[in-house]
Amino acid sequence: QLYASASAVHLSGTDPFFAFYIGALNFSHVINSWLDISAGIYRYQVPRSLTDTLFSNFTFGDITIGLDWNLLYSKLSVGGLFSEENQVYFQFRNSRYFKTPEFFKGKANISFDPYANLLFGKLIKVETTAETSVVISSPGRKWRQNYHSQGTSTITSTSERIGIMEVDFGLPVAFNMDFMTIEAELSYVLPLYNDHIYQSPKGLIFMLSGIFRIF
Repeated sequence: QLYASASAVHLSGTDPFFAFYIGALNFSHVINSWLDISAGIYRYQVPRSLTDTLFSNFTFGDITIGLDWNLLYSKLSVGGLFSEENQVYFQFRNSRYFKTPEFFKGKANISFDPYANLLFGKLIKVETTAETSVVISSPGRKWRQNYHSQGTSTITSTSERIGIMEVDFGLPVAFNMDFMTIEAELSYVLPLYNDHIYQSPKGLIFMLSGIFRIF
């Protein structure tokens, strides 16, 4: 299957109302009852007024292998981010999808997909005269420039390694019909780095989304 999608994302406390836009092109194929593959390419577009606050425009692509263990569904993804500093990411996710019997004369159901996710990527250990930090390179921003701009701190050494960047758990609950899906998700995000410049969301996050099928 090949499909395209477009979405607009609102973040509370940001102006304009839509903080960024995402265009996606995805391909998926089921090989057998326990194995499937998928690939996607995504474009993130940010209004110019928010590039310093959030991130710059970038393109992201990934390839995913899915394994159905009956009790769990596992996904192993390899992704690449294309910006001023290209990066590679690895993601390992376990989830358990289930849904209610259909209602509204067989036209609707409610689904649940609790998950646990590990995100691996390049971590940069930056030692300065003031402190030692483990940081990441954010899209469109070079971390070396960010840290040199601190004024009173001077970088004494840097080292790179692949490690766990983030752990997150979530419970998406979706109301599904043939032409639309309304989904609410409560998740907990725990970043495993201490970047003062590019701070990832931490703690409980609530997200509400709507997906409508046009044709």
